[in-house]
Amino acid sequence: QGYKFQVSFEKEQLPVFEYKIEDIEITKTICMEHLKNTVGIDYKIKNGKKHSKLILAPIMNFRDIHGINNNHLYNIEQKIIGKKIEVKIDNNRPVYINISDGTYIEHFNDTFFNMFYVEEQKRGFEPVENLIVPGRFEIELEPKEEKEISVICSLEDNIEELDARAIITNEIARLGLEI
Repeated sequence: QGYKFQVSFEKEQLPVFEYKIEDIEITKTICMEHLKNTVGIDYKIKNGKKHSKLILAPIMNFRDIHGINNNHLYNIEQKIIGKKIEVKIDNNRPVYINISDGTYIEHFNDTFFNMFYVEEQKRGFEPVENLIVPGRFEIELEPKEEKEISVICSLEDNIEELDARAIITNEIARLGLEI
């Protein structure tokens, strides 16, 4: 329920979300890699006075842009290779997730039922579908610790070679923007 703690959002260059939970500050920047099926997410975390845990739970789907998975129950297979996760949804090609820090905890049969899309409803399209949560990443934070976490999600299998900050920096340079 991170939306309850969101204090700002901007998309001047790229989408940047800022959250504040008590004395913890989190900045999340999202960037698609140009001409690739790869997204990088960079988290900058300033922990407060207590030990904390950041939990990231990807909510996934595998369909084309015009499809919908209404009342769908997913067949999911996972392989955990260090910090790299290979997820196959409904026997489609694998989606890879890699994180720079933290522990992955696999979920079983964790369907997110009835996700409602307001904008789809406004367009006259089917607004409700089911999604899957394959697992969650848990990142431990010591008091006053600052961390930068790189998350990559891609159809490319070499994601352990990629870094979200580098994807963001390259995209800003490609667009001729200033950091």
